[in-house]
Amino acid sequence: SFDTADGNLTGEYLDPLLSVSAAFRDALTEIRANVLSVTLVRPTSNARSDFFRIQMREGVVIDIGDPSVRAEEKAAMAMVTYAGLSDEDRMFGFITVIDSAGSGELVSDYSRNSRLL
Repeated sequence: SFDTADGNLTGEYLDPLLSVSAAFRDALTEIRANVLSVTLVRPTSNARSDFFRIQMREGVVIDIGDPSVRAEEKAAMAMVTYAGLSDEDRMFGFITVIDSAGSGELVSDYSRNSRLL
């Protein structure tokens, strides 16, 4: 959730959300025409970190793992994967962008099932 104090918006994930929005805007031109919703998911398992779940209008869902780290890079990578999908693949499935364990590299993947839940 976000709060306002003295006309300023604050919140734990505000900066990552703004970064993701900027990357999506750069790739899509009009973000509101493509994005239906953005949800912060906080898994109950301690083994999983929080992630943004972005529902696209066509049907595909984009999961951005641990948005507190390199959010804009992850969002840009998700947009590259999204742009490469066929019209059919954009109707369902998941694009997941995470930090690769150990290497620190980002990995973007499309599949029919979510990898983050």
